[in-house]
Amino acid sequence: MKKEIINDFFINLAVYGSENSLSDIIAAAYNSNSEFRKLFFDFFFNSDKTITEYPSVMEREKSSGHCRFDLVIRTKDNNYIIENKRYNEDDHYDKYKKQCEEERIAFIANYDISDIKYKNKHTWKEFCDYINENSKSAVKKGSLISCILDYIKGVCNIMKEKQFNVMELKYLGYVIKVVEEILNDNGFKINRKAKGSSEEQIGFWVEKNERVYWFGFYFAEDDHGFWGEIYNSKLKTKSFDSLKYAEYSNESTEDSKWFSLKKAKFNLLNSADKTYEQKVKILKDFIFEIEGIE
Repeated sequence: MKKEIINDFFINLAVYGSENSLSDIIAAAYNSNSEFRKLFFDFFFNSDKTITEYPSVMEREKSSGHCRFDLVIRTKDNNYIIENKRYNEDDHYDKYKKQCEEERIAFIANYDISDIKYKNKHTWKEFCDYINENSKSAVKKGSLISCILDYIKGVCNIMKEKQFNVMELKYLGYVIKVVEEILNDNGFKINRKAKGSSEEQIGFWVEKNERVYWFGFYFAEDDHGFWGEIYNSKLKTKSFDSLKYAEYSNESTEDSKWFSLKKAKFNLLNSADKTYEQKVKILKDFIFEIEGIE
């Protein structure tokens, strides 16, 4: 059997993945592989590497008091708790603190964690980066750690970086995921109940700091572009000439202000001379500039 087939199995398994199934896979990997066990424990609880013997068993959904813990590593003297979240912001912080000392509680999620109260908090992307930096097995196709990384990236929508052109249909799905990742990683809460796409547009309604925005692409026959809207905002009419990335639109109304990414910047998103990082920065800078308008 080709080693790539095993990775493909985990990649396809991730399509059906959920928060609970991710925790199940992590617990199974921890309990069956000593290298993964060491990497996992060091990442969360052993930054100074003082622990040399690693607890060998991780348990799932264990109850204590009025709490039901997601992932628990038990030792003779202590319990270590890891709370895993995927698009779920109920972090159980107050309940968990009553049951366990904070240095033995860890939180990990696939979204921006800047507002999370836990001291020991991480993203799944940070975990994947840590594994890649500290495990030689991470690049070996067919290894358990390589497969687990592929699974985490799939379940948590952690994308592989690749060059793209926003005007080519084959890249559309990927570019939309790039925008979604930017929004998730920078504190915007996507309203998945609101329809952000239609026949000529595809994007996301988001909220941040009590303000509502829409960010996405328009693909009208005579006009392609990346747009942002500040919705239901009583911005005073003023000149926006100082904006570097955004251009104020005449389509704006009294309540909703529309801005397009300036054509010169948008054209750079289609240039083969610009790297992935440079193109993502353009999208980020546009979104941040819209957010900063008062």
